[in-house]
Amino acid sequence: MQDKLLTVGISINLELVKVNNILKKPGPVFVEIARKAYDMGADFMYRVNDDTEFHGRWPKLYSETLMSLSKPYGVIGPRSTTTQNRILTHDFVHRTHMEIFNQTYYPVELVDWWMDDWISSVYGVNSCLLYTSPSPRD
Repeated sequence: MQDKLLTVGISINLELVKVNNILKKPGPVFVEIARKAYDMGADFMYRVNDDTEFHGRWPKLYSETLMSLSKPYGVIGPRSTTTQNRILTHDFVHRTHMEIFNQTYYPVELVDWWMDDWISSVYGVNSCLLYTSPSPRD
């Protein structure tokens, strides 16, 4: 897969991240993986679920749309029919997000419930963008 992506100018680097997750919740895992991605120089981070399928040309749309906002940019993701389109269940941010929130993608208190609500409100309504298509699917 890596070779195929390189032919179209996309580089990818996958690394294992060890997480001491004594709570057995997703929040601590997301935080540690985001820190690792930031440390490795990732420009963007995208929190998805383990059953997510990717379709369409969303990476360019998401990154260009996010960068068109003024700093500190914001968050973008697909509309979710399971949440009545109120909150993001998949969230895409610029690395600036980690700088704003002291290298913590989500507040440590939010280990599972309320992460979606928090990320959907922290940047305000003008900088939280929900797209219908193209997008990943659960």
